[in-house]
Amino acid sequence: MISRRALELATAVLTGSFGVAVVISSLDNGIGWSSAGVDAGTFPFLTGIIIVLGSL
Repeated sequence: MISRRALELATAVLTGSFGVAVVISSLDNGIGWSSAGVDAGTFPFLTGIIIVLGSL
């Protein structure tokens, strides 16, 4: 039987890797400000950071 701690650790690793993938892909879209406003990758970048922090 799988222990609760092992299951929580596996879930944290899975969600953390998803968050890292979101952060990396948003860097390709560009984060920050442009002359038109917020770049396309800013919101996904912040969301990925929140997911990673939640996994920690």
